[in-house]
Amino acid sequence: MRGSSERIERVLSVIPYDRWVGAAEISAETGLSSHKVSGIIRRHLRIAYVEGKHTKILGRGSKLYRRLRLIGEERKQ
Repeated sequence: MRGSSERIERVLSVIPYDRWVGAAEISAETGLSSHKVSGIIRRHLRIAYVEGKHTKILGRGSKLYRRLRLIGEERKQ
């Protein structure tokens, strides 16, 4: 279980507040597969910590993500 929470924290830490990123970009920074990244976001982070939007890239459906700012959370410089 500990490894799972470390992966969740690692994924969350690389999702930016100020721009949209795909699972492939998150994957490149975390060392996890894009499929694993998408699953972690879908099961553990969406709604509370991360928002997603659908987009079309090269005719394929894809999802982009960005981190939500929580109430009371200070703006990072």
